[in-house]
Amino acid sequence: MRLDKYLADMGLGTRSELKKAIRGGVAQINGVVEKDPGASVSSEDHILWYGEPVAYESSVYYMLNKPAGTVSATEDRVHKTVIDLIYEYEESTDNAHVTVRKDLFPVGRLDIDTEGLLIITNDGDLAHRLLSPKHHVNKMYFARLDNPVTQEDVELFANGFKVDEELTAMPSKLEILKDSHCGAFAVIRLCCYFVAYFGLCGSVRFTPRAGLCWTLALVLERALSGFAVAAFPLAKDTGLAHTFATAADKQTVCRFLCGLSALLILALTALGGGGLAAAALLALWRYYFVAKKQFGGITGDLAGWFLQRAELWMLAALAVSQWGGVL
Repeated sequence: MRLDKYLADMGLGTRSELKKAIRGGVAQINGVVEKDPGASVSSEDHILWYGEPVAYESSVYYMLNKPAGTVSATEDRVHKTVIDLIYEYEESTDNAHVTVRKDLFPVGRLDIDTEGLLIITNDGDLAHRLLSPKHHVNKMYFARLDNPVTQEDVELFANGFKVDEELTAMPSKLEILKDSHCGAFAVIRLCCYFVAYFGLCGSVRFTPRAGLCWTLALVLERALSGFAVAAFPLAKDTGLAHTFATAADKQTVCRFLCGLSALLILALTALGGGGLAAAALLALWRYYFVAKKQFGGITGDLAGWFLQRAELWMLAALAVSQWGGVL
């Protein structure tokens, strides 16, 4: 291989630039200054360029965290490309003698608005192994949606579906993740919850009978929560709710908790706390409706949501019962 081609393959400049620099005596082969651009070299020779060793690499690899707004292409007249980002990266290294190789390309593509890992290389064999359906390399995407997905969507992805008349999506796995972010509306609702909860606590007179009713109501809501886990459909096959539901004898659990709930409702009614029992049952109905419609079933997080809502509604019922003279 010619010396100028060797250096050009390493991205050190164009052939014309390299020939001029070589004739200026900045290249060495095995400790000897070489001014002939056509001098024969191999990967076993020790090459110095401006005093720095240059090892021959037939393939190069970049792992790029592609930002939104760039296109997965080698060139584009309108948008910045992922190759442009590689150029910017190499220029930021302050190595004036390094230029980006001209044969780089992205392995696969991400849409212009999509962020994530993209491999940039000149290794065609690697690209084939990663992209060929025969090798089936899995790809993972994370998406944040405006509307919740349900268990029906999970099953739809698992079976594959027709996107339009020309495109059919192959079977894939859809996993519903927890949202780790707390938005402004969630903060507002949380603040409203605490204001309402402490406001109701301040308006309730906790007499012995009211205290007994409240204790029975708390036991009732937890019995109803356990019943829901055993009887209601599950949104996913992981998590605490799924672990409890699969480990327990559902029929036995449902019978026991139904009987316990019935006794608690009768006791509350006899004490004048029928409104608390009604509030708990109403919260259970709302729990079932929201979980099934919006999530395809219940989860451990939704079970916690039910307990908090039921507790707030029962506290409101307790306050109303006292205002009405029932308790």
